[in-house]
Amino acid sequence: MLPDGLVVDSGYTDLLRPPLNKSWLIPGSVVASRAANVIEGREPESVCVGLVFLEDIPKARGAAGKPSNTITSF
Repeated sequence: MLPDGLVVDSGYTDLLRPPLNKSWLIPGSVVASRAANVIEGREPESVCVGLVFLEDIPKARGAAGKPSNTITSF
């Protein structure tokens, strides 16, 4: 978490499966792995792979909107 946004490790397409694709937050017990053959596309809504900086994200309202676990190493 940075003042201007979030840095996330992206490209875990197995997280797009139901029911995980219905919520912005997923349980910490979910196991995710990145497919070895993922290729980024140039079309809108393509999957990004690797470190991605997300900016202009909605601000949380109260303590309930804050993530309880954050990854601090890359």
